[in-house]
Amino acid sequence: MGFKGLFDSAILVKDRISLMPNTLVAGYNSQDATDTDFDLKIGTTSTAADRIPLGPGTVVEGDVFVGVGGDPKTVIGAGGTITGQKLTLHEELDFPVITPPSLPNIGTALSATGKTISLDPTGSGTYTGISLSQSGGNSGVLEIQGGDVVLYITDNINMGNGCEVIVRPGSSLTLYVDGNISADNSVGFNNQAGNVKDFQLFATGTAEQVFSLKAKSSIFGTIYAPDVDITLYPSTEMRGAIVGKNVTFKSGGIFYYDEALRDNVSIDDVGARFIVKRWRED
Repeated sequence: MGFKGLFDSAILVKDRISLMPNTLVAGYNSQDATDTDFDLKIGTTSTAADRIPLGPGTVVEGDVFVGVGGDPKTVIGAGGTITGQKLTLHEELDFPVITPPSLPNIGTALSATGKTISLDPTGSGTYTGISLSQSGGNSGVLEIQGGDVVLYITDNINMGNGCEVIVRPGSSLTLYVDGNISADNSVGFNNQAGNVKDFQLFATGTAEQVFSLKAKSSIFGTIYAPDVDITLYPSTEMRGAIVGKNVTFKSGGIFYYDEALRDNVSIDDVGARFIVKRWRED
């Protein structure tokens, strides 16, 4: 027996992966700097035509797979470069349902207009939303510091121009969201801790959700949102892994899969479950 996590694939979707022109999908291993032989996969469980279009200049440094019974020639677009194989799944993949933990119900939104508000672990709880906006040339910032913070947001996250959620070194943010995430220019989630497990985003809503993600700098983190449309805007760089319904990388995006997410799964990881790795019949 062993553990299986949520992020065996770099990008996994139920429907469509759109990689616009000059997108790069590559890998690294945060736990082993000497590892250069990356086992990187992106793919869809769909078998419909043109579910993985690749723009000119796009490169996927690994394998691309399609759903059970699908034909890679029709599901995967002809553009771009795939250095690995084009494969068909032999069995259906599961998408575990993630439920927010029981947290203190704060009953209000986290709101910052032209200022910085800080949360440490004592601020973990259930909030109605996150609203960050600019005022007088100053940006609204939500700062996570002092340890591990867990937030359950029952409505939307809205970030105006220049606004950020910042995870300081030595801290982490696990974010459960029932609503949408919208972002204006030069905004986003800034994980200064640098470990992809220090920023985890889970979609937990029952209605249709949309995540629009932008960044002032690299996004280090994981996104598990198998029923959500996720868009990463032009020139965004992300390190981690993504599970979504539809995932779109706009032009010039860079995505690095952290292989440690697959190889170093523990019982404490959200969504981890037991699987049979080997068996012997006597």
